[in-house]
Amino acid sequence: FAQQADKLNALYPDRPALMTEFSPDGYTFDVLRENLEHATGVGTTLRMFDPKPWLFGASVWSYNDYRSNYAGTSVNHARGWGVQDMWGGLKKGYFQAQAAFAPIAALSLTSGNETGFDRTSAIDITPRGLPATSIPSFTLRGYHLLWQAIDKDGKVVGGKIFDLDAMAPGSAAVHVPVTWSTGGQIVVEEQASLLNPTGHEVAVTRAALAPPSATVIDQVVAGDGAVRVLFHRVAGATQYRLEATAGATTLTASVEYTPGIYLGGLTNGTVYSLKVVAANSRGEVASPVVSAMPVAIGGPVSPRLQALVPLEGGFVLGFIVSAATDSGWEVEIVDASKQAAVAAYRTSVIAVTRYEKLEGNHDYRVRLRKNDAGGTSAWSEWLDVHTLGKGARPSLDVRGVLVGPRSIAVRIVPTARAERYLVIAKPSATGGTVVSRVIERSAVDVLLVEGLAPATEYALSVQAEADGTASISQSFSASTTSAP
Repeated sequence: FAQQADKLNALYPDRPALMTEFSPDGYTFDVLRENLEHATGVGTTLRMFDPKPWLFGASVWSYNDYRSNYAGTSVNHARGWGVQDMWGGLKKGYFQAQAAFAPIAALSLTSGNETGFDRTSAIDITPRGLPATSIPSFTLRGYHLLWQAIDKDGKVVGGKIFDLDAMAPGSAAVHVPVTWSTGGQIVVEEQASLLNPTGHEVAVTRAALAPPSATVIDQVVAGDGAVRVLFHRVAGATQYRLEATAGATTLTASVEYTPGIYLGGLTNGTVYSLKVVAANSRGEVASPVVSAMPVAIGGPVSPRLQALVPLEGGFVLGFIVSAATDSGWEVEIVDASKQAAVAAYRTSVIAVTRYEKLEGNHDYRVRLRKNDAGGTSAWSEWLDVHTLGKGARPSLDVRGVLVGPRSIAVRIVPTARAERYLVIAKPSATGGTVVSRVIERSAVDVLLVEGLAPATEYALSVQAEADGTASISQSFSASTTSAP
């Protein structure tokens, strides 16, 4: 791609150019590219464009994986170019691309001195070089710096917003001290992020303060010489390691982003003690131990399930096909409350199945296995789904609040159905100005409300909106800080 840019400049030496698409990740599409652990070389390639002043921008191909029957496509009928999978799952490559395309050169967070509950941390922002030497490079205006302290449950127990002055390429680094208190709570990590004017975090960094909590193993799928272990992700963990022990032998496998670990090379008929260790730079904590025994008669481990999306009276189930010769799958549906079988059916459609004959607004469990002329796999894990009823409300998961002198931000976990969010900030005292913000974004983690009065307590309400309906409003109070 760098050579193509040089060739273009030789043809049009007086024209600026945009690299409309590039990817350094090759044209081989095995199903591993659809895994959340898939990494990208975008950062290395993008830096090759830095010394080419005629290039004013570049765009990576592509944001998400997509279905295709083009030559060379994976057995899953997918092109794994994306930094997220087809179901919205963020791959390792997403965070690598976010760092590569950040409009700053570096964002660092240092946890400093500790006195009782009180702490002093420091955030440093290093601007990019001049446009002739760095992509992307432009003057930052209207950006905010966010800081958060996050507890073991993933809740924000302390959050601050810093208004940033305009930051030009090649200017001096910006140093922001942060004084805060744990209040006696267990804080597992700090996080700093750069929020752009559209409400997206374009650079993120974290610092661990304590080991993560222990995870819990939800399910174990055993097959011929292998297991797949499903577990809960926990706040502050940067890696999960599966340990399978039988006698003096321990086999391991690790992941960073996937809430499940596959481990092969096991001996059939042998009982293994399994545990998942959650780790970060401050230490590691093991889950309670469970046991499982792989057996040949059970068939190979099932296809990996990617997503279960609720519909009105049904669902869409996405899965990863194991081999090009696979041609049939069996799906089983159980009523979650009654633990009674509801339906079972076969499908020959690759990698996705849709079912719409269920009761709306009801809880079900779904699992799948390969079942064709080539043999039968073990059953997959169960996935839970709450089907939608008519006029179903979107969900809303609020994790905490960040405050600044003239703004308040609500930290959320984005919901797949949300189209926009409504935030209303009403002064607790009479006579103040009510500020209402409709945030026309779906995949954002922060809802920022600006234009507030300093040192003022506000009653806040937040709703997610979708399909003409709204979530149940969540209400709480927060106070802006004093003006600097």
